[in-house]
Amino acid sequence: MKKIITLLLIILFAVSWQLNAQYFTEDFENGGNFPTGWTLIPGTGDDWAIDQGDDYGPGAAQSGTYCAFFNDYDYSSGTTADMISPNIDLSGATAPQLVFWYFDAGGSDVVEVLVSTDGTNYTSVFTTPDTVSSWTEFTIDLSPYAGESTVTIAWRGTSIYGFSNPHVDNIVVAEPPTCPAPNGLSASNITDDSAELSWTENGSATAWNIEYGLAGFTQGSGTIVAVTSNPYTLTGLTPATSYDFYVQADCGGGDVSSWTGPYTFMTAGTCGFFRVDLIDSWGDGWNGGLLTVYINGNVYADFTINNGAGPESHYIPVNTGDILSFVYTAGFYSNENQYIVYDNNGFEVANEGANGTPNNVGDPSVPSGLEACPSCPNPANLSVANVTDTQADLTWVETGSATTWNIEYGTAGFAQGSGTIVAVTSNPYTLTGLTPATSYDFYVQADCGGGDTSDWVGPFTFTTECNPVSTFPYSYGFEDTTVNFEADWTVSCWSANPQNIAGASSYDPP
Repeated sequence: MKKIITLLLIILFAVSWQLNAQYFTEDFENGGNFPTGWTLIPGTGDDWAIDQGDDYGPGAAQSGTYCAFFNDYDYSSGTTADMISPNIDLSGATAPQLVFWYFDAGGSDVVEVLVSTDGTNYTSVFTTPDTVSSWTEFTIDLSPYAGESTVTIAWRGTSIYGFSNPHVDNIVVAEPPTCPAPNGLSASNITDDSAELSWTENGSATAWNIEYGLAGFTQGSGTIVAVTSNPYTLTGLTPATSYDFYVQADCGGGDVSSWTGPYTFMTAGTCGFFRVDLIDSWGDGWNGGLLTVYINGNVYADFTINNGAGPESHYIPVNTGDILSFVYTAGFYSNENQYIVYDNNGFEVANEGANGTPNNVGDPSVPSGLEACPSCPNPANLSVANVTDTQADLTWVETGSATTWNIEYGTAGFAQGSGTIVAVTSNPYTLTGLTPATSYDFYVQADCGGGDTSDWVGPFTFTTECNPVSTFPYSYGFEDTTVNFEADWTVSCWSANPQNIAGASSYDPP
């Protein structure tokens, strides 16, 4: 689908230029060979070649099958190679422009564009940025060369030890259109039934046509609206649905630009979006690991990290009452993988893999897992404060409207259901009667009334302070065989600093 969309975009782009005088075009579609008339001047270990674009960057030529690329396999900083166009006749031109598409794979290599009228002496007119991670269109003014009949254009790749393999595709030299096409399409403020569409106006148009439809629709079969505002709020959309839209400038008097697009966006569900962030602690991707997201037992999407550490964020449109299940399939080094799920309000509702291989959340066969916009939302962000030897202030974030909560607590690691439950009406809540120097877990459940309660959230673990010495004189003989002083001095409320001082870091009972 991606190749079809990019091909459509280029076809539309080409149509716009055909409305004006065209002096040269090149799409490198010559069966994997350089077209006739091009001159290649290799450098020390560097050259220009034809590529399908599937080894680096976006994964395809900008349109069609082939593109040109600077093959910088030498790695040596400062080496260059030139790709020089055939002769271009601009003797009848008035304000010609050079337009080409470009990307590199994120290294530091650059490409300089140079122009000559005698095939020998070249003048630099443009240098690409050192990182262009997706196909980007560049436009260069060639009006100083209008009237010249022997113009050649060189793309000079310079290796700066970056191995970014810059790619070039779809070159056009032509007069600029009288009604420039918009670009920079975007969508924001997306709800379940509306989206704010915006674009960059490249001329002086104050009116535009928008065509939209379900993602992948054939242009001409969509819905067209004439608008006079940018941005424009599109309404009446279907929740949790992908849409494409195109924009055309209307310069008046029947003069319109080519269509630009498509730009794809997805509406929110009736409960907005959940977000899942994928992280790899080592920074080399998930190495075959896969997270499958289910909605109501049906597969929604598979997510992974191909390279890097992330986080890579994915948005999931959800409707009220949807049940989301997350199933992790391990690859290599699964203990490096982690995923975090946030609900429609941005609260963290699941965090798997921080301390080892991620677990599943829910079971799609039931289905079970995380409910979107439940009638009684779960509390979030459990925490403690003001911990003493016998009490602690327990706190949480209420994500709904509950004013009553249930707290279950017990010594760390207790099986839920076997702890002590208290119903409370304050947040924070001061838990008293605790044992000094003891670790506890607690869970919280919202009570929305009428028997409607949230899920239990937790556990959150904390440790009470030691019981302060209040009786003097005080003595301690280190005869407590239940305490491993070497492993954890704090259990006995003693500390050693440093812990390897002679006779202080081990215990050998008589």
